[in-house]
Amino acid sequence: MIEILLLIAALSVATFANLLGGKYKVSSTDGIIHLSARPAYDETQFIGKNILVTGGSSGMGYATALTFARFGANVVIVSRDSNPDWFTGNEAVQKIAADETVQAMGGQIRWYKCDVSKKEDVTALFQQFEKDNFMLDYAFNNAGVVGAVNMGTIFNDTVQYFGGEHDAVYNNLVGCMLCLEAEVAQFKSSQKNGAIVNTASVNGYRAAADGPLYASSKFGIIGLTRSVGTEYARGSPIIRVNAIAPGFTNTSLVWQQAKVLEGICQTWEGDYITPDSDLWKKYAPMFQAECPTGDLADPMDQANMVAFLLSDSAALITGSVFTVDGLIGE
Repeated sequence: MIEILLLIAALSVATFANLLGGKYKVSSTDGIIHLSARPAYDETQFIGKNILVTGGSSGMGYATALTFARFGANVVIVSRDSNPDWFTGNEAVQKIAADETVQAMGGQIRWYKCDVSKKEDVTALFQQFEKDNFMLDYAFNNAGVVGAVNMGTIFNDTVQYFGGEHDAVYNNLVGCMLCLEAEVAQFKSSQKNGAIVNTASVNGYRAAADGPLYASSKFGIIGLTRSVGTEYARGSPIIRVNAIAPGFTNTSLVWQQAKVLEGICQTWEGDYITPDSDLWKKYAPMFQAECPTGDLADPMDQANMVAFLLSDSAALITGSVFTVDGLIGE
């Protein structure tokens, strides 16, 4: 019986790939669906639509905000700008607004300061949305941090970060939960069907050592996604909730980890590491070795999966987690 069920599941995944065009390598383990190519969706459906992107000033959030602005959407990014020497929301807005495709498509971009781990900030953000008559069509809950990384230990240097600015559980899991609460409330108030994507991680189902708070936060986001996605799958309005589980992606969140590997400091401390930094060049091969393709994912790869999951092409998908990490048949 188990073998039959597994065969049916495999056929279902293969059928899903065919529906997407028949050109995607797909595998499934532990209920996780893995895709290794850009899924198909109609970009024009996002013209004039309103989308919130948290953690939108850099990395995957920035790539997603840029993608939707290029589609002609009205995009709001939020970030807390805790280290303005690295990147800021206003800088992100200026770069996106100057993009030729964004201008040609009439995409709009705005930034609000918000620490999603604080309920008062999230409440104030959505109160401002109400004043601005900004009613969501989509949301990407992406804001997050690596938090404390402990090479060779588990909790010894971690407990001091509980509940603080660099606690991955508060920033990632609690922040996602607070945003979901506010987003669902607005969808219900406006009686608009909606779609939401959360950022989990491959470390949300395949935990690695040295980052217990980060792993806990991402395992939690997967559970939260499955639960909320199931709860609002029927009734009125219908709110689909899914998650992406990125592998190593070419973003600041990954680059800064070189400092930890070097034993200098935690990711948020010290000089800002860029792809041209000698320190990143030293440790980049270590990260690349973990990627079956031999290289890190591009942030646009993650943005494309977010767009697919928010699109009408994913109308029957909710409570699911999709990896974009190049791993096939793991």
